[in-house]
Amino acid sequence: MVLIFAKNFTYSLETGENMGHPNENTTANINTEYGEILLRVFNAVLDISRSLDGKENTTKPSNLTEFDPEFYYNPCIFNEPETCPPANNDLRNQIRTLCKAAAIKNYAIFSIALALGLPGSVFALITVATMPASPSIVYMGMLAASDFLALTLASVTMYRASDQNSWPYEWFLIWSGRIFQAFSHWMLALICLERYVSVRFPLQKSRVYSMKLTWMSTAVVLIISSIPFAMMCFIEFDIYDIGDLTNTLVYNIIYIFIPLIFVVLFTILTALKLRSGARRRQTMIVPSSRRHSSKMESELTRIMFVTAIFFFLLTLPWSFMYILDRFFVYVFEFSLCLLKQALFYMIFFTTLSISFINHSINFYVYYFFAKGFRRQFLRIFSCKREARY
Repeated sequence: MVLIFAKNFTYSLETGENMGHPNENTTANINTEYGEILLRVFNAVLDISRSLDGKENTTKPSNLTEFDPEFYYNPCIFNEPETCPPANNDLRNQIRTLCKAAAIKNYAIFSIALALGLPGSVFALITVATMPASPSIVYMGMLAASDFLALTLASVTMYRASDQNSWPYEWFLIWSGRIFQAFSHWMLALICLERYVSVRFPLQKSRVYSMKLTWMSTAVVLIISSIPFAMMCFIEFDIYDIGDLTNTLVYNIIYIFIPLIFVVLFTILTALKLRSGARRRQTMIVPSSRRHSSKMESELTRIMFVTAIFFFLLTLPWSFMYILDRFFVYVFEFSLCLLKQALFYMIFFTTLSISFINHSINFYVYYFFAKGFRRQFLRIFSCKREARY
């Protein structure tokens, strides 16, 4: 309470306002030596409160009559419209609480994703590396490696291992991480495509979907995933001003919308083909060797369905919020009032942290929904003889 009072009292001395409201009887000119000393004392207390808080941005506005420094808490950066009513002291406290809650929730959910995803990606990569090479296995291994890199690079900026105020190239780490986030989504799209080809052309699959095509498709989607990063380099190094809105739209199209279309399309086509093929298999006598191969293909198709569902549920909400935020800023030039902005930030950063869970659950999907993968994993880490998938 003392620190809050000190902040508001100092604010009133410097701007001629009392607790955020104009007051004609209050003068901002302090001509006495006592007043100057008192002002310095309260400024010192204000600086101490900022350092103790730990969540406030160190960037201070030059004119305190335009922005209240209490609105600079990370991760909230506000731009208050002139049409909104002036924020009183209670409203400031609510906004500060919401911003802190957004940051805490963001760190907590991301930490869970990191704790699950980093070891899970390593386990998945080790397991698939011991399996016979096939398009499905290669895609699963590349997906595990991409998830690991996406989470690792995101953790550097999430926990502020690099200080954005002193190091001007933090954007490089952020967009490098987004390359692998998008690459993971495209790898899932390739997995869905490969599963559809396997179901649609089971006898011709080895000829249609060769290992050469597998590696070529992987390289192509890595290049596609790097397009937003290249556009950001053009902007940052003043090579060409593409525009933030254009870069945002291109990023979201590559990050989720095109991969999502492919995932949904090939998932539906695979499900329809499996449904029509199930009736024919019921009247056929299948050799034991074919039954083993069919069982393996069924497990791979099952984990494709599960990962596609998680991808849709975990990633789409944040992409929608991200586009909405960019359109508010660049297209509509519209800003919500401060409390609604704080609520928007809470939802925005919650969906952002949830999207990272999509990069942390693939190993557990493989383990629980694919018996062959689970058996291989247990044999590796129990020092038993390697099994064939």
